[in-house]
Order: sequence, then C-alpha cells, then structure tokens
Amino acid sequence: VDDSLTVRRVTERMLVREGYRVMLAKDGLDAIEQLTREKPAIVLSDIEMPRMDGFDLVRNLRADAHLKDLPVIMITSRIAQKHREHAAQLGVNHYLGKPSVQNLFAMRFGNALFEPLWRRETIANIQITIAEALGVSKVIRAMPNLPAQIGRGMTAFTSSDAVTRIELVMVQNLLNTTGKTVYVEEESFIDATTAISGSGPAYVWYFMDSMMKAAREMGFSDSEAELLVSQTFLGAVELYLATNFSCQEWIQRVASRGGTTEAALKSFGENNLNADIISGAFAALHRAEELGKQG
Repeated sequence: VDDSLTVRRVTERMLVREGYRVMLAKDGLDAIEQLTREKPAIVLSDIEMPRMDGFDLVRNLRADAHLKDLPVIMITSRIAQKHREHAAQLGVNHYLGKPSVQNLFAMRFGNALFEPLWRRETIANIQITIAEALGVSKVIRAMPNLPAQIGRGMTAFTSSDAVTRIELVMVQNLLNTTGKTVYVEEESFIDATTAISGSGPAYVWYFMDSMMKAAREMGFSDSEAELLVSQTFLGAVELYLATNFSCQEWIQRVASRGGTTEAALKSFGENNLNADIISGAFAALHRAEELGKQG
C-alpha cells in the first residue's frame, strides 16, 4: 500500500521474484476495498497517503473482526520515535524506515542476498560480485547516507551497462524518496561519495559536538548549547541553498574586519583546520579503496 507508483512496482517485482503473489493498493481506501475480496498473508504499508493514510488503515484493520490479526509492516520515511510508538499502539507488527525494500528481505524474510548495501562498508567492484552471485546482468549500486532515514539523504548511484535509461529513471525516482541523488558513470566515484556524503554526516556532528562543548564551557546549559548549535547549522545551510553566494562569499559577509568571526577564523587557519578536514576526507577515501581491495 503506497501512493508512489514506482515504489509499488519495484517492491512488487522484488517480491514476485521471491515467489510471492502481490496485491497493490495506492492508498488506505484502495486497500480496504481490496481486502473485502481477498485476505493476504501480510500488509506492507506506507504512512503518508491521500484519502486514507497508513495509520487510519491499521485502525480499520484492527477494528475488523475478519482482519484484526492481519500482520502489518509499516514502511515510511517517518522514523521519529513518536511515530514508531504511535504505530505500536495501533498494533503495527514491524516498523521500517525507507529505503527499506532491501531491509524487508534481509531483516524480515531472511534472504541474505538482499542484505542492504548501506549496512556494509564499501567494496570495490560490488557490481561484479552481485552480478555473479545472482546470475544477472543488471545491477544498481547505491551509496546513501544516514539522513536518508528522514528523507533528507544524499545518494550517489551507478549501474552496470545492461541497465537501460528508462530503468535508471525508475531507480532514481525511487531513490529520490529518500532525499537527493546523483548518478555517477564510474563506479570508483562511489568510494569518493562514501568519503564525502557517506561519512560526511559524522564530520558535521563532530564539528557540532565541538561547538556544543565550547558553548557549555561558556556557561550555557546542555539544552541551550544544543539549540544554539543545531539551529545555527540548519539556518546556515538553508541560507546557503536559498542564494547563489559561495561559502567563501558568505564567510566574508559574516567576518567583519577586526571582529569576532575573523578572530575565530584566524585561529582555525593557524591550526590548519581547513587542511585537516580535507585530509580527513581523503583518509576516508583511501580506507574505502583499501576495503575494496580486501573485498
């Protein structure tokens, strides 16, 4: 049950390949109508859908004497704890964050061949490995990052030569449900993506953590330090995206001559912070390449 045609078709294809018979519904009302004619073994449902969302669908199922015991797995980009708790209260059996078609097989159906790639360290030539293991010619390799869990991820993906343009568009539409995507021609760029966007959230949190420590040492409480830093990062990124100014141009706009920002930037420069950040990214790249050779 999903309002995305792409998600429905891709999920159906994977389930059918594993020997399952699949019913498709575009929202909760459509599902309820179909369930009056046939009772499946399990329901996989999104939450955010028109007419009737996933939560209301579960309420209707649990209130129906014939369908109240029907297992439900919720698949959604809403991964906050409050949503999980609400789903549990309604009687949802399992709760998975998107992207989760592979999770479904690896975690709930026990098919090791579909272990999600984003739970592994990057391995060079993974296309060849998977192609040989499955006996297929069409392979997509994707490297998402953790914010994909809330629909704010960055995913780079590549493909084997046998994948058609139409199939690439379909795959990109599916991946776009988790945030932004970029297609790379050369698989080697997946290692570089790992170093920049795959590991990148940890770099951001590392810097945020340092700023929070500084704020606490200046006398702010834990909650105040967290608010000051998190909102500063959020506002700075949104302002950057809303304009055509480069990072350096924004820095110049904030750093007035002889001011506080200039003092901080001078300290960063004297301690080679910029070079250290670049060095760290390349260390991640080299490690990804090493892991690839080991694979």
